[in-house]
Amino acid sequence: MKRILLLSVILLTFACSGDSLESIKYDVYKSVIDSNFGHLAEKYPSYIVVNDTLSDFKSDLGILIYSVQKNDKFFEECCEGDSSFKDFILGIKGINIKKELLKAEKIRPSSNFKVLPRSAVSQEEDHFSIYFSKIVFNKNYDKAILYVNKSSSGSLYFVEQINNKWYVKNKILMWII
Repeated sequence: MKRILLLSVILLTFACSGDSLESIKYDVYKSVIDSNFGHLAEKYPSYIVVNDTLSDFKSDLGILIYSVQKNDKFFEECCEGDSSFKDFILGIKGINIKKELLKAEKIRPSSNFKVLPRSAVSQEEDHFSIYFSKIVFNKNYDKAILYVNKSSSGSLYFVEQINNKWYVKNKILMWII
């Protein structure tokens, strides 16, 4: 009986931690949408279309690590002096590159935008397109880095959890058309 109870507790712990990690991921995506598009939602009620497959951003992450290692003023120049992500960035060894799907319906932004998968919207409809990368978390799961490709630009986002809510702390524009 004790073994069954112990096994049940272990299985429940693993099941809950998996659900909680997924919930955390969607909260991070929501924070990025809110910080970038929230101000537009009142003027342009529309759709945000997300790709259903999360992209890998190893090359951009490699550039970030190299920049932090080689440029002593990186955080002054790129992050308004906030170096709180430094140890986290330098400690990143790699990310999982297996394909991962995104469930658009789980992203619930605070704005009037509807988040839909690419397959649900025709190209003629007015919408913003976003491609999210996988998220790299620190070991405490209270800081995260992700790459976001919006129609005409790509940026790295530094997101932090403060009082159980995720906030975009810094954004580094990597390219723009």
